[in-house]
Amino acid sequence: GGGITPDYFVAQDTAAVFASTAKIYSKGSITAFSYKYYLQNQQRLAAFKSPADFIHNFNFDEADWKQFETALAKDSISVDNIGGAEKMKLINNLKAGIARQLWRTEGFYETQNVTDDAVKKAVEVFSK
Repeated sequence: GGGITPDYFVAQDTAAVFASTAKIYSKGSITAFSYKYYLQNQQRLAAFKSPADFIHNFNFDEADWKQFETALAKDSISVDNIGGAEKMKLINNLKAGIARQLWRTEGFYETQNVTDDAVKKAVEVFSK
């Protein structure tokens, strides 16, 4: 009568979901920006030989974030009130989107899983 209870519970932080963040996802802004970024930075991105190399050595810096802000502004989306953990989540999703352009699904999930608490917990449990 109580449903299924997981053996290991991983809490999700849902407190920091902003309306502008929801707009970013609903409009496909991350996918669109990641593709444009890939097209404009192919020479820079060619230096990364594998998803693991990309995960450890690619830095989505403040100049890249400003480009993202500019792209969002064209869709009337402001990220002025987004910071901290939510910004880092967006940056990781952008990195995963760029990795998808380079290595398709493999690159996307390898990059995405680095910060996924449920995946980290699963790796921890299965490593015992």
